[in-house]
Amino acid sequence: MDSTFAPDRPEEPLRILSDLHLGHPASRVNEITRLRPLLEGARTVVFNGDTSEERKKAFRESGDALRAELVRLCAEVGANPVFLSGNHDPITPITHHLDLYGGKIFVTHGDVFYPDVSPWSRFHKQATEIMRRIHADYTGEQLENLALLLEINKRISREIKPRLPSAKPGLMALAQTLWNEAWPPDRPFRILHTWATATSVAHAFVAKHRPDAKLTVVGHTHLRFTSEKAGRTVVNTGAMMAFARASMVEIHNGAATVSHIDFGKGDACPGTPRPITL
Repeated sequence: MDSTFAPDRPEEPLRILSDLHLGHPASRVNEITRLRPLLEGARTVVFNGDTSEERKKAFRESGDALRAELVRLCAEVGANPVFLSGNHDPITPITHHLDLYGGKIFVTHGDVFYPDVSPWSRFHKQATEIMRRIHADYTGEQLENLALLLEINKRISREIKPRLPSAKPGLMALAQTLWNEAWPPDRPFRILHTWATATSVAHAFVAKHRPDAKLTVVGHTHLRFTSEKAGRTVVNTGAMMAFARASMVEIHNGAATVSHIDFGKGDACPGTPRPITL
Protein backbone atom coordinates (compact mmCIF):
# COMPACT_ATOMS: atom_id res chain seq x y z
CA MET A 1 0.00 0.00 0.00
CA ASP A 2 1.27 3.46 -0.86
CA SER A 3 2.79 5.12 2.22
CA THR A 4 0.95 8.36 1.36
CA PHE A 5 -2.46 6.69 1.60
CA ALA A 6 -4.45 7.85 4.64
CA PRO A 7 -7.44 5.54 5.37
CA ASP A 8 -9.27 8.20 7.37
CA ARG A 9 -8.90 10.86 4.69
CA PRO A 10 -8.18 9.26 1.31
CA GLU A 11 -7.98 11.54 -1.68
CA GLU A 12 -11.27 11.57 -3.55
CA PRO A 13 -12.87 10.54 -5.77
CA LEU A 14 -12.02 7.09 -4.39
CA ARG A 15 -12.95 4.09 -6.50
CA ILE A 16 -12.95 0.41 -5.60
CA LEU A 17 -12.53 -2.43 -8.11
CA SER A 18 -11.79 -6.10 -7.65
CA ASP A 19 -11.05 -9.41 -9.32
CA LEU A 20 -9.25 -8.22 -12.45
CA HIS A 21 -7.33 -11.55 -12.49
CA LEU A 22 -4.59 -10.08 -14.66
CA GLY A 23 -2.63 -12.85 -16.34
CA HIS A 24 -5.46 -15.38 -16.31
CA PRO A 25 -6.52 -16.43 -19.82
CA ALA A 26 -10.20 -15.86 -18.97
CA SER A 27 -9.68 -12.30 -17.69
CA ARG A 28 -11.52 -9.62 -19.64
CA VAL A 29 -8.58 -7.28 -19.03
CA ASN A 30 -6.06 -8.45 -21.58
CA GLU A 31 -5.05 -4.85 -22.30
CA ILE A 32 -4.66 -2.41 -19.41
CA THR A 33 -5.73 0.53 -21.59
CA ARG A 34 -9.26 -0.90 -21.47
CA LEU A 35 -9.45 0.26 -17.85
CA ARG A 36 -8.76 3.93 -18.58
CA PRO A 37 -12.43 5.04 -18.33
CA LEU A 38 -12.65 3.47 -14.85
CA LEU A 39 -9.53 5.26 -13.64
CA GLU A 40 -9.78 8.70 -15.20
CA GLY A 41 -10.99 11.31 -12.73
CA ALA A 42 -10.13 9.21 -9.65
CA ARG A 43 -7.57 10.33 -7.10
CA THR A 44 -7.42 6.96 -5.30
CA VAL A 45 -8.22 3.51 -6.69
CA VAL A 46 -8.41 0.52 -4.36
CA PHE A 47 -7.85 -2.79 -6.14
CA ASN A 48 -9.61 -5.14 -3.75
CA GLY A 49 -7.81 -8.44 -4.25
CA ASP A 50 -7.25 -10.91 -7.08
CA THR A 51 -5.79 -8.09 -9.13
CA SER A 52 -3.27 -10.45 -10.71
CA GLU A 53 -2.44 -14.14 -10.70
CA GLU A 54 0.36 -15.34 -8.42
CA ARG A 55 -0.38 -19.06 -8.17
CA LYS A 56 1.18 -20.34 -11.38
CA LYS A 57 4.38 -19.23 -13.06
CA ALA A 58 2.91 -18.88 -16.54
CA PHE A 59 0.09 -16.72 -15.22
CA ARG A 60 2.28 -14.85 -12.72
CA GLU A 61 4.73 -13.55 -15.31
CA SER A 62 1.93 -12.14 -17.44
CA GLY A 63 0.07 -10.87 -14.37
CA ASP A 64 3.13 -9.08 -13.02
CA ALA A 65 3.71 -7.37 -16.35
CA LEU A 66 0.08 -6.26 -16.63
CA ARG A 67 0.02 -5.00 -13.06
CA ALA A 68 3.13 -2.92 -13.74
CA GLU A 69 1.28 -1.43 -16.72
CA LEU A 70 -1.69 -0.78 -14.44
CA VAL A 71 0.49 1.16 -12.01
CA ARG A 72 1.85 3.23 -14.90
CA LEU A 73 -1.66 3.97 -16.17
CA CYS A 74 -2.73 5.07 -12.69
CA ALA A 75 0.23 7.47 -12.57
CA GLU A 76 -0.67 8.78 -16.02
CA VAL A 77 -4.24 9.64 -15.02
CA GLY A 78 -3.23 10.95 -11.58
CA ALA A 79 -4.70 8.17 -9.43
CA ASN A 80 -2.97 6.59 -6.45
CA PRO A 81 -3.32 2.77 -6.64
CA VAL A 82 -3.84 0.83 -3.41
CA PHE A 83 -3.59 -2.95 -3.65
CA LEU A 84 -5.26 -5.35 -1.24
CA SER A 85 -4.58 -9.08 -1.22
CA GLY A 86 -6.91 -11.78 -2.47
CA ASN A 87 -6.71 -15.56 -2.63
CA HIS A 88 -5.19 -15.41 -6.13
CA ASP A 89 -2.61 -12.79 -5.11
CA PRO A 90 -1.86 -13.66 -1.47
CA ILE A 91 1.86 -12.82 -1.67
CA THR A 92 2.64 -9.36 -3.04
CA PRO A 93 -0.04 -7.12 -1.47
CA ILE A 94 0.69 -7.00 2.26
CA THR A 95 -2.53 -5.20 3.17
CA HIS A 96 -5.54 -7.47 3.60
CA HIS A 97 -8.26 -4.96 4.48
CA LEU A 98 -9.04 -1.27 4.95
CA ASP A 99 -11.11 0.54 7.55
CA LEU A 100 -11.90 3.84 5.84
CA TYR A 101 -13.33 7.05 7.25
CA GLY A 102 -12.97 6.00 10.86
CA GLY A 103 -14.40 2.55 10.23
CA LYS A 104 -17.50 3.72 8.40
CA ILE A 105 -16.41 1.79 5.29
CA PHE A 106 -14.83 -1.68 5.45
CA VAL A 107 -13.03 -3.04 2.38
CA THR A 108 -11.61 -6.55 2.06
CA HIS A 109 -11.48 -9.14 -0.70
CA GLY A 110 -14.04 -11.41 0.98
CA ASP A 111 -12.14 -14.70 1.07
CA VAL A 112 -11.87 -14.34 4.84
CA PHE A 113 -15.64 -14.84 5.03
CA TYR A 114 -14.90 -18.52 4.38
CA PRO A 115 -12.50 -20.36 6.74
CA ASP A 116 -11.61 -22.73 3.90
CA VAL A 117 -11.13 -19.75 1.52
CA SER A 118 -13.23 -20.96 -1.44
CA PRO A 119 -15.79 -23.68 -0.65
CA TRP A 120 -16.62 -23.99 -4.36
CA SER A 121 -13.01 -24.50 -5.43
CA ARG A 122 -11.55 -27.55 -7.13
CA PHE A 123 -8.95 -27.37 -4.36
CA HIS A 124 -11.48 -27.24 -1.53
CA LYS A 125 -10.37 -30.53 0.04
CA GLN A 126 -6.73 -29.46 0.01
CA ALA A 127 -7.63 -26.06 1.49
CA THR A 128 -9.71 -27.67 4.25
CA GLU A 129 -6.83 -29.94 5.26
CA ILE A 130 -4.44 -26.97 5.42
CA MET A 131 -6.99 -24.94 7.39
CA ARG A 132 -7.48 -27.66 10.01
CA ARG A 133 -3.73 -28.07 10.46
CA ILE A 134 -3.20 -24.32 10.96
CA HIS A 135 -6.25 -23.84 13.19
CA ALA A 136 -4.98 -26.56 15.53
CA ASP A 137 -2.22 -24.16 16.63
CA TYR A 138 -4.69 -21.59 18.00
CA THR A 139 -7.44 -21.37 20.58
CA GLY A 140 -11.03 -20.64 19.69
CA GLU A 141 -10.69 -17.19 21.26
CA GLN A 142 -7.65 -16.38 19.14
CA LEU A 143 -9.53 -17.42 16.02
CA GLU A 144 -12.05 -14.65 16.70
CA ASN A 145 -9.42 -12.02 15.83
CA LEU A 146 -9.88 -10.55 12.35
CA ALA A 147 -6.21 -9.78 11.74
CA LEU A 148 -5.26 -13.38 12.57
CA LEU A 149 -8.06 -14.79 10.43
CA LEU A 150 -6.85 -12.73 7.48
CA GLU A 151 -3.25 -13.89 7.93
CA ILE A 152 -4.33 -17.53 8.18
CA ASN A 153 -6.55 -17.13 5.14
CA LYS A 154 -3.64 -15.84 3.04
CA ARG A 155 -1.38 -18.59 4.34
CA ILE A 156 -3.87 -21.21 3.18
CA SER A 157 -3.96 -19.62 -0.26
CA ARG A 158 -0.18 -19.58 -0.45
CA GLU A 159 0.10 -23.24 0.52
CA ILE A 160 -2.47 -24.56 -1.96
CA LYS A 161 -0.81 -26.23 -4.94
CA PRO A 162 -3.20 -25.61 -7.82
CA ARG A 163 -3.23 -27.32 -11.18
CA LEU A 164 -4.37 -24.61 -13.52
CA PRO A 165 -4.97 -24.51 -17.29
CA SER A 166 -2.10 -23.22 -19.38
CA ALA A 167 -4.00 -22.11 -22.46
CA LYS A 168 -3.38 -18.65 -23.87
CA PRO A 169 -6.34 -16.26 -24.11
CA GLY A 170 -8.86 -17.43 -26.70
CA LEU A 171 -11.48 -20.10 -27.32
CA MET A 172 -9.32 -22.84 -25.81
CA ALA A 173 -8.88 -20.82 -22.62
CA LEU A 174 -12.66 -20.33 -22.36
CA ALA A 175 -13.23 -24.04 -22.95
CA GLN A 176 -10.74 -24.94 -20.21
CA THR A 177 -12.36 -22.41 -17.88
CA LEU A 178 -15.79 -23.99 -18.45
CA TRP A 179 -14.33 -27.44 -17.80
CA ASN A 180 -12.69 -26.26 -14.58
CA GLU A 181 -15.95 -24.70 -13.43
CA ALA A 182 -17.83 -27.96 -14.01
CA TRP A 183 -15.37 -30.42 -12.42
CA PRO A 184 -15.63 -32.28 -10.11
CA PRO A 185 -19.31 -33.06 -10.72
CA ASP A 186 -20.53 -31.57 -7.43
CA ARG A 187 -18.73 -28.28 -8.03
CA PRO A 188 -21.57 -26.49 -9.84
CA PHE A 189 -23.84 -27.28 -6.87
CA ARG A 190 -21.25 -25.87 -4.44
CA ILE A 191 -20.98 -22.73 -6.56
CA LEU A 192 -24.75 -22.29 -6.59
CA HIS A 193 -24.92 -22.84 -2.83
CA THR A 194 -22.20 -20.23 -2.28
CA TRP A 195 -24.08 -17.72 -4.41
CA ALA A 196 -27.39 -18.49 -2.69
CA THR A 197 -25.87 -17.82 0.73
CA ALA A 198 -23.36 -15.09 -0.21
CA THR A 199 -25.32 -12.14 1.14
CA SER A 200 -26.19 -13.83 4.46
CA VAL A 201 -22.58 -14.98 4.97
CA ALA A 202 -21.28 -11.48 4.26
CA HIS A 203 -23.76 -9.75 6.58
CA ALA A 204 -23.10 -12.24 9.41
CA PHE A 205 -19.33 -11.73 9.14
CA VAL A 206 -19.61 -7.93 9.09
CA ALA A 207 -22.06 -7.89 12.01
CA LYS A 208 -19.54 -9.90 14.04
CA HIS A 209 -16.24 -8.29 13.06
CA ARG A 210 -17.13 -4.77 11.83
CA PRO A 211 -20.54 -3.95 13.34
CA ASP A 212 -20.00 -0.18 12.98
CA ALA A 213 -19.30 -0.32 9.24
CA LYS A 214 -22.12 1.22 7.23
CA LEU A 215 -20.69 0.02 3.91
CA THR A 216 -18.66 -3.12 3.20
CA VAL A 217 -17.10 -3.66 -0.23
CA VAL A 218 -15.93 -7.14 -1.24
CA GLY A 219 -15.32 -9.34 -4.27
CA HIS A 220 -14.12 -12.97 -4.33
CA THR A 221 -17.26 -14.95 -5.23
CA HIS A 222 -17.59 -13.33 -8.69
CA LEU A 223 -21.25 -12.69 -7.85
CA ARG A 224 -22.14 -9.01 -8.24
CA PHE A 225 -24.71 -7.75 -5.74
CA THR A 226 -25.76 -4.90 -3.46
CA SER A 227 -27.52 -5.94 -0.26
CA GLU A 228 -28.88 -3.86 2.65
CA LYS A 229 -29.67 -5.32 6.05
CA ALA A 230 -29.91 -3.93 9.60
CA GLY A 231 -28.60 -0.53 8.55
CA ARG A 232 -25.57 -1.98 6.74
CA THR A 233 -24.87 -2.28 3.03
CA VAL A 234 -22.65 -4.92 1.44
CA VAL A 235 -21.53 -4.49 -2.16
CA ASN A 236 -19.83 -7.28 -4.05
CA THR A 237 -18.15 -5.81 -7.12
CA GLY A 238 -18.18 -9.10 -9.03
CA ALA A 239 -15.30 -9.99 -11.35
CA MET A 240 -13.72 -8.92 -14.63
CA MET A 241 -13.75 -12.48 -15.91
CA ALA A 242 -15.53 -14.27 -18.72
CA PHE A 243 -19.03 -15.38 -17.68
CA ALA A 244 -19.05 -12.87 -14.79
CA ARG A 245 -20.24 -9.30 -14.27
CA ALA A 246 -18.41 -6.45 -12.55
CA SER A 247 -19.16 -3.14 -10.89
CA MET A 248 -17.30 -0.21 -9.35
CA VAL A 249 -17.87 1.65 -6.09
CA GLU A 250 -17.06 5.35 -5.81
CA ILE A 251 -16.80 7.50 -2.69
CA HIS A 252 -16.87 11.28 -3.14
CA ASN A 253 -17.93 14.18 -0.94
CA GLY A 254 -19.58 11.99 1.67
CA ALA A 255 -21.64 10.01 -0.84
CA ALA A 256 -21.22 6.49 -2.21
CA THR A 257 -22.37 5.05 -5.52
CA VAL A 258 -22.10 1.75 -7.37
CA SER A 259 -21.90 1.49 -11.16
CA HIS A 260 -22.12 -1.61 -13.32
CA ILE A 261 -19.18 -1.99 -15.70
CA ASP A 262 -19.86 -2.54 -19.40
CA PHE A 263 -16.98 -4.14 -21.29
CA GLY A 264 -18.68 -4.45 -24.64
CA LYS A 265 -16.15 -4.79 -27.44
CA GLY A 266 -13.92 -1.92 -26.38
CA ASP A 267 -13.01 -0.16 -23.15
CA ALA A 268 -14.50 -0.98 -19.76
CA CYS A 269 -17.00 1.81 -19.11
CA PRO A 270 -18.97 2.55 -15.93
CA GLY A 271 -22.71 2.66 -16.25
CA THR A 272 -25.14 5.00 -14.50
CA PRO A 273 -24.13 5.35 -10.82
CA ARG A 274 -26.69 4.27 -8.25
CA PRO A 275 -26.56 5.75 -4.72
CA ILE A 276 -25.60 3.63 -1.72
CA THR A 277 -26.92 4.49 1.73
CA LEU A 278 -24.18 5.40 4.21
